[in-house]
Amino acid sequence: MASKRVKQSIILSVSVMKGCYRHIQVSVNEDLETLADIILWAFDFDNDHAHAFFHGQ
Repeated sequence: MASKRVKQSIILSVSVMKGCYRHIQVSVNEDLETLADIILWAFDFDNDHAHAFFHGQ
């Protein structure tokens, strides 16, 4: 019997400034480099500057 593969995702709220945000749904299997590309695409940004991820307020 074949096992069912469950696809899991998360929804992130991403903001670049007050009042400018996106809700982005991504697979839990994405790496941070791919996540960065998705975020940049969502805001129509070029990937020509350094970026970082931060947790918390």
